[in-house]
Amino acid sequence: MGGQCRDQHLIKYYCSKCGALLRTTEMDIHFKFYNSNEECPCCGSLISEILRKEKEQSANIDLPSLSLLPKIQTAYEEFSNRLTFDIEKIDPVLKLIAGESVCVVSANKMYNNILLTRLCIRALMSERQGGFNSSKVIFVDASNTLDIYQYINFARQYGLNIKKALQSIIISRSFTMYQLANILINELSKVIEQFDGTKVIIISDLLYMFVNDPQVQIKEAKPLIRQIVNEIRKMSSYNNILFIISFYSNGYDHPSAHIYTRILLHRIDKCIVITKNKDNNNLLVDIKINKSKNHYQERRRIILQEKTLHSFLTSSSKK
Repeated sequence: MGGQCRDQHLIKYYCSKCGALLRTTEMDIHFKFYNSNEECPCCGSLISEILRKEKEQSANIDLPSLSLLPKIQTAYEEFSNRLTFDIEKIDPVLKLIAGESVCVVSANKMYNNILLTRLCIRALMSERQGGFNSSKVIFVDASNTLDIYQYINFARQYGLNIKKALQSIIISRSFTMYQLANILINELSKVIEQFDGTKVIIISDLLYMFVNDPQVQIKEAKPLIRQIVNEIRKMSSYNNILFIISFYSNGYDHPSAHIYTRILLHRIDKCIVITKNKDNNNLLVDIKINKSKNHYQERRRIILQEKTLHSFLTSSSKK
């Protein structure tokens, strides 16, 4: 009968190498892990080789788990507490909210740069304007490709004070893979404390230095990428910050690039992949939402005209 309690064993699975809690279930799924190629999100070890399980007595209520109950909020909060692209076809499908990580992937640097610029400026705008009301945006330029004039153009078209907008964007540049790793792993949390009110952090072309330095070896790069992504996930959750990351889908000739991208995408909450339709000038925008707890991905495809991405760079006034 609903509301009654009964004792039940919960089974917790741990990584025996780093001690991370991997999953909690009410049934033994040990065999599924043994047949899996899944990695520990913290240390990267193959789960089938390092799995440890423990049973825990738990008073189970015959009602849906509290963690599964729907989030209760007003319609205004549902509508306003998100960052939008101001692109009609994308915004109803993809909600960018604080406390998660999003990756923008394309084979064309222009697409990535325009989307990151657009989101950066819109993050500074008020919720009433469809923005995120972030007092600061931290921009980690991992490939030294930031175009200030593009930011000025977007700010002007949205009617923002250009000087104030530029003063609200905190830029960090690195010149080696190790400098970048140190900023993201050790220094970024201090920057977040320094600039209170930051709701959005953008990291452009995160993998650039890992694949463009011929001296970098995979045994050095893989642990650093894992550490970086784990820190991003921890900071986004703990500080309730939206992280937006980009990289290029086929712009890397490095033989290990596919390994690095797999490590990255496996741990990111949402992904936007932009490709060019071979038959016309339209863009195919694939939106993927990771559902790691349920072991599936939600996928949506949108067809977009290329001019839609940079409409505010070319228009004379805000529509």
